[in-house]
Amino acid sequence: MFLSYDYSKVSEGDSLLSAVWIMFRKASGYVLVFNEKDELTGILTERDVVRRVSPLMTEDKVYFHMSRDLVKLNMGSRVIDAHRRMVDKGVRRLSVFEGERPVGIVSETSLIRYYSADETVSKLKREGVRRIISEDIRGIMYSRVLKVFSEATLEHAADLMEETMAGAVLVEDRGKIVGILTERDILRAAIGLYYRYGR
Repeated sequence: MFLSYDYSKVSEGDSLLSAVWIMFRKASGYVLVFNEKDELTGILTERDVVRRVSPLMTEDKVYFHMSRDLVKLNMGSRVIDAHRRMVDKGVRRLSVFEGERPVGIVSETSLIRYYSADETVSKLKREGVRRIISEDIRGIMYSRVLKVFSEATLEHAADLMEETMAGAVLVEDRGKIVGILTERDILRAAIGLYYRYGR
């Protein structure tokens, strides 16, 4: 049911930028890497790309590449609210706000961890599905909020994301959160490199 046979692939000799183009075109977070014998030898992920291309983006400012449509969730929302909002908006991260102040992030990964945790499975058996989906998001959100200024470079933002193993940072301008920069946004910026420096 969850297994996908539709995957993207590249050859070991293909350029990084051509792999980025395939990931972007297929809206995929990875490509599988094959050798000349058509044997699977590895995987290239968005995070790998961010690590490789960010040093080339010393002039590119976060403001020009961030997602401005910040999908928010209010503190006190339920797990099911987070799940539905992600599906409805087609995003992998939600910013949790208490009033105007960002207080956390709920990611696709945190939802998967929650649903697959032994404690959740036990609770599901004892109390049913209504109980686990109506739980408060405080138990699954990351309360460490990473922020960069809108004038920061993509290289700086990518370095921060790599240091903290985060998939996104919130973008601040004049004390207000104005967007979010994700690995997918940096991948989109890398497409610009693809055209700037050739295939």
